[in-house]
Amino acid sequence: MAGDLLNIQNLVIAVNDAERPQKIVDGVNLTVGEQKIVALVGGSGSGKTTTGLSILGLLPMSLAVRQGEIMFRGENLLTASARRLQEIRGKEIAMVFQEPLNAFNPVFRIGDQLEEVLIIHTSLAVQQRKARALELLHTVGISDPVRVARSYPHQLSGGMRQRAMIAQAIAAGPKLLIADEPTSSLDVTLQAHIMELLKKLQAELKISILLITHDLGMVKHMADEVAVLFGGKVVEYGPAEAVVHHPQHAFTRQLMEAFRY
Repeated sequence: MAGDLLNIQNLVIAVNDAERPQKIVDGVNLTVGEQKIVALVGGSGSGKTTTGLSILGLLPMSLAVRQGEIMFRGENLLTASARRLQEIRGKEIAMVFQEPLNAFNPVFRIGDQLEEVLIIHTSLAVQQRKARALELLHTVGISDPVRVARSYPHQLSGGMRQRAMIAQAIAAGPKLLIADEPTSSLDVTLQAHIMELLKKLQAELKISILLITHDLGMVKHMADEVAVLFGGKVVEYGPAEAVVHHPQHAFTRQLMEAFRY
């Protein structure tokens, strides 16, 4: 559809076993419009993270796409070459993972890892890259970017690491940010700060966000639209206001009750 950045049609992902091809994602349809925040909500094992990983071709070898299309700006990512996907990752679509300590390389400083993205996806000179890395850290609300750039991942707090990973994700100016449970490892106060940061960046950078989460309560402050996954299927899909305040499916109502209590 016109104005759509990402359009997933009839996506089926199954265990990569000819004898027991259990479906993990079963016919998912999902659209992310330009400069929109869409939340993909579900419980553990619902297929939400698997759906997110499939967009960038990052599924583990134990899983395989069996059917469907993932159209990004008119290009089917499921038929794209490995080289093309490598070009897209980071530059056009970036991902914020659940646990930044696992996402960062522990033996390199934060600044070096930010610069690596810039080396791959930009033509900036050495000093420009260093300046840009500090600028990115400042953009995500880090008040002492020089110290953080010189730090190793394990030397930072969980909140700082998450901000640094968001800085890495936006470094090359992607159009779509996939945020996979970006606050689940943080305390409640830090969760709110990170979600506020993502919403601020979305507006300032004019990007779209696919927010993967189990917390339906969180998304009513964040998302334009919500898709609820249950058993690998989208069981409810619509404007966030409608889904949160007038849930139609029993599982959606359970999620809302869990949030209230």
